[in-house]
Amino acid sequence: ALAHRVIATAACHASVRKGDALAEAEVKALLESLDDTLWFPNCPHGRPILKLFPKAQLEALFGRS
Repeated sequence: ALAHRVIATAACHASVRKGDALAEAEVKALLESLDDTLWFPNCPHGRPILKLFPKAQLEALFGRS
């Protein structure tokens, strides 16, 4: 349990966060690496990192409905 918390905290602190400035090459590298990454819909602490929207709601947000 302690080891998991330590690893989760280290992963969280090393992650890219809202407001972080990234170079275009860094953004491209992150997006390309997604295909090779074991992905989970939550952060190491259990908080969700994904929000699903119904298609109609997305269309309305972008003036497409």
